[in-house]
Amino acid sequence: MLKLLLKSLTGREYDLSWSDLGYLSSKAGWPAVRGLLRYGLLRRRVVFIGRGVILISKGHLTLERGASIGHHSYIDAYSRSGVVLRSGATLREYCWVQCRSGLSSVGEGLEIGERAYVGPFSSIGVGGKVTIGAGTQIGAGLRLSAESHEIGESNTFTDGSVKRQGIEIGQNVWMGNSVTILDGVTIGDGAVIGAGSVVTRSIAPGMVAFGVPAREARRIDHKGPAQNNEDYK
Repeated sequence: MLKLLLKSLTGREYDLSWSDLGYLSSKAGWPAVRGLLRYGLLRRRVVFIGRGVILISKGHLTLERGASIGHHSYIDAYSRSGVVLRSGATLREYCWVQCRSGLSSVGEGLEIGERAYVGPFSSIGVGGKVTIGAGTQIGAGLRLSAESHEIGESNTFTDGSVKRQGIEIGQNVWMGNSVTILDGVTIGDGAVIGAGSVVTRSIAPGMVAFGVPAREARRIDHKGPAQNNEDYK
């Protein structure tokens, strides 16, 4: 019964027993109550919102069933297509999502797919569209910046222009802690990104990549060196 309830809310299967009920109630009980009061009651769905969460432009935020926002996170959802957390998606504690910079610079939007997980202390700067695919698991301290700055007439970046291409992370991607991803990058389905990597160019599906800047090392199912992939350069 407990397993079925959790699967219906999160889309994941857990090996739990009723003895785990105390832990679950202390971890998710009050976030579920806050989720109902702040978002889910009128929409007739169970979502989880931690204490101290700040939601800016809640009308631009969509939380599907079982979506979770951890304690003390900040989400400015004002963007052209909004911020969407699909069923069972998780933003852990102290996450920061910024979709609008000032009054004139509106971002495209953010979508986090079903059962995707973004670890604590992560920051997502939405200029271009940011997409995180279903089932993707991301460690603590992620840094996404979906815009880049061009040098200005005075030969500085402070008066330069801003370029926005967006970031796309595929399905079932695995990332270690403290990964940085820059604007214009696409990470293919099933790729693995090593902890501490700085991803400056796209990574092909099913590849293991790491380093500063990140380079493809091998395919997940192959121990040899990576082969060039012209579509992901």
